[in-house]
Amino acid sequence: SGRLSLEEWRLMRLEISRADEMREAVIKRCRDLQKLAKKTVFELHRGMPADARISQASSIAQELMQLAGGDPELLGGGALPACLEELSEATAFATFLKHRRILTLEEARPAGPEEYIGGLLDMTGELVRLSVARATARDVITVQECA
Repeated sequence: SGRLSLEEWRLMRLEISRADEMREAVIKRCRDLQKLAKKTVFELHRGMPADARISQASSIAQELMQLAGGDPELLGGGALPACLEELSEATAFATFLKHRRILTLEEARPAGPEEYIGGLLDMTGELVRLSVARATARDVITVQECA
C-alpha cells in the first residue's frame, strides 16, 4: 500500500532506542576511561607508579571494544577514539618513563593506528613538561633523553 505499518514503526523505534542506549553506555564508560588516563598522566608527573591504573584503563578499553561490537558509528567517531587516544598517551608516557623508549602500536592495543599516533603526538607535550621540570632541577640527563 506504500505506507509503513504500525508494526514497522514500532520496530524502527525499538531499534533506534536500543542503539541510543548502547551509545550512552559507551559514552559513559569512555568518560571513565578518559578520566583514568588523564589521572595516570598527572600521577606519572609526580613520580607515582602507573602500572595498576594502566591495566585498569586497558580493561575498560577492552570492555568498550566489546560493547561497540564493530558498530561503525560507535567505533568511527566521537568518544571512543578520543579515549583510546588518551589511553595511548598515558601508556606511551609511562613506557618512556620506565623504559626510555617509544610505545609500539602493538602495546597500544586496542587503539588503532590513528589513536596510537595521536597518543604519541600528545605525549610530546608531556615530555616538554617533564623536560621543564627536570631542567629546573638541573637534571641534564633526563632533559637530553626527552629531546
